[in-house]
This record gives sequence, C-alpha cells and structure tokens, in this order.
Amino acid sequence: MKGTRPDIPLVVVGCDFRSAPTVFRERLVSAPEDRERLFQSIRRIDADAGLVVLQTCNRFEWIVSTENPAWMAEILLAQMSAAWHTAFPGLPEYPLPAVYLGEKAALHLLRVAVGLESLATGESQIAGQFQSALQDALAEKTSSMVLNRLGSCAGRLAKIGYRIGFRSSQRKGIHGLTVQFLKRHFADAGSCRRVLVAGMGKIGRRTAQTMEEEGGFTVLRINRSIPEGSTDWHPLERLPELSREADAMVAATGALTPVFRAGHLDLGSRTQPLLIMDIGIPGQVDPELREHPGVLYRNIDHLMDLDQDGVDGVVEKRLEEELVAELELFRRFCRERDMVYLLEKIHQGRQEVLRNRLTPFLEANLAEVDEGLRRRMEAAIRRLFQEYSEDIHQALHVALEEYWSVQ
Repeated sequence: MKGTRPDIPLVVVGCDFRSAPTVFRERLVSAPEDRERLFQSIRRIDADAGLVVLQTCNRFEWIVSTENPAWMAEILLAQMSAAWHTAFPGLPEYPLPAVYLGEKAALHLLRVAVGLESLATGESQIAGQFQSALQDALAEKTSSMVLNRLGSCAGRLAKIGYRIGFRSSQRKGIHGLTVQFLKRHFADAGSCRRVLVAGMGKIGRRTAQTMEEEGGFTVLRINRSIPEGSTDWHPLERLPELSREADAMVAATGALTPVFRAGHLDLGSRTQPLLIMDIGIPGQVDPELREHPGVLYRNIDHLMDLDQDGVDGVVEKRLEEELVAELELFRRFCRERDMVYLLEKIHQGRQEVLRNRLTPFLEANLAEVDEGLRRRMEAAIRRLFQEYSEDIHQALHVALEEYWSVQ
C-alpha cells in the first residue's frame, strides 16, 4: 500500500494575483451551489475525496484531498481552463493555472495561510479567510479528515506568525494597499480628500479606519443596511447625492454580482472624473460604469506596483523553520491516516458500547443483583473499557513510531 498511495493525498489547482488578472479570477468565484456541483464531479472520480474552495481578493484555489492527485489535477485544470475559454472565447492567450501535488501542495497552502504568498506579504486576513473556507466546506459537507487536519496545521502556524511578529501589523492587506494607492494618487492635493467607502464588511471597515488613522481623508461610510443606532453610516440610497462632492469611492461590498451602476452616481455635475477603486472579487462595479467618461476605474491589479515594507529576515527565517516542522507533522498524519481512521472507529465503538449497550446488558443479565452493586460493577467495567482502549491506542502509536523510524 505504501508504494501505491501518496504520502500526502493533496492537490491544489488555482491562480493568484501573479498568474491571472482580476478579470480572470473573478470568473471563478463560486456560490455554494457551484461548489456542490464541483464536489459531485470530484466524487465521481474519488468517492472519498474532500474539497475546500479558497477565494479571496488575492487568489482562487481548489484544494482537494484525494488518493489520485495527478489524475485529479488534470480534471481540475481542464475545468478551470474551460471556465475561462467560455467566459472569454477566442483570446490568443489565457492564464495558466498553477498546479501543486502532494508535499508541494501542503507547503504552498501553509505558506498561503501564514501570509508568505500574499500581495501584501504578512497580511493578517488570509489566515481567517483560510479557516472560513474550511468552515464553509464543513458546513457544506465537502471537507475530509485530511483537509481538517491541514486547517489545524495552518491555524497553529498562523498563531506562531503572530507570536514572532511576522503578522503583527493590522495595516497589511488589501485595505492598507488601497489607502497607500489613494495617498499616492492624491499626493499633490493640498487639501483633505473626500472618499466614500461603500460596503461595511471587514475589508471596508478596515479601509475606512486606516484612512482616518493615516489622515488626509474625510471618510464617508456607505452600506446597504444601517445598524440600529449608527450615526456615521449612510444608506446606499444617498450615494448619488454624496458622489457629487466625492473625490474617490472604494467599492468593497463583497457581492457576487456588480452592485454599482451608472444610476447610483451623479456624474453629470462633476468637473473631474470620480476615482473608483474596486477591491471586490468579483468586481463590484458594472462594466458600463467602469467605462463611463466621468469615472477613473481602478481595481486590485493596480495595487501590484506599490512599494511595501520589507519583512524582517530573521523573523521570516524562523517562520520558515516553523513551517517545515508543521509540514512534517502533517506528513506524519497523512502517512498514518489509515491508523487514524482505525483509532477513530475503535473510539466510536467503545462509546457506543458504553452509552447504549452496557446498562441494558447488565440489567438483563444481573437483574437479581442489588442495584447499588450493579452500579459499582458498571462503573468498574467502564474503567476497564477505558484502560483497554488506551492500551490499544498506545500500542498502535508505538508500532507506527517504530515503523516510520526505519523507513
């Protein structure tokens, strides 16, 4: 079995800000029903496969646990490429999705989860986004034991990153780069710039807060729904009025279809185009509005050439060492996955006996015994079961340690 099965049954197929522009990445963003269809097609190839879909403003990746990584990679690669050919027929060239197998897939995902592969290196949001993707998979029943353990490894590594100072800045991320872009765009302005932030999800709130902390901006927060008691948020209905005097708008609603159209803005009375920075994936701005002469449209692609703070080399080296150690733990788990499954089944069987079968068994066979004595016997049998199960677990773990120490 060891010779035919991969040590790490994992494949990742996807793209990020380096390999595919925003217009291609946004075509891959999926709703739960899309993920269910993909999952069912994967299960027809491998009945035990698991799926997590990671989609952020930086990247889009299909993460699959499977005993046939190479074959699964070909299927996923074909599906991703087909989505782009359908959306943009006849192009002379298309992006090439990245493919990672086995150990390289696990290494890549751990680097992603800790912020080593982000547009803003060391960003703090990606760890939460990775865990959210895993929680979605659990809720949609598409995850697996291997993917769940990978999530645990990524979570531990993210905490280490915080502890050693690699991911300590809350200004790192798309929100920080957006503010940096606006500052550079308005560098020659002699007065405070008026910026609308439309969409008060996490990214929108952080963008507005960072702008205020940086200074030089008057920020107006806009959202489709207004929390009760809020005094500084404006409803979407006020956008035409507010857009007349605004210098820029940040679109950050996170919707799966464009939210902002020409009718949402009053562009006719403006003397200068309205800068719209669209940081949503998929894009939040309707194509017609993007091309409007009264609009200067920008998106995440325009953030790539910004200068970023360097990463402490000593801290990054330590994080890389921790990553290698975490990767080895994950590799060991994958190698032992059959035994892990066996141990779980043993534990489930013991729980079933103790919960549902032991008491009726004693009542049926020891009916004549004093009730107090019967209860003491039941407690003793429970302890015996527990000790015996622990002995089995320990023996299996020792056997595994001895086996892998000579491989």
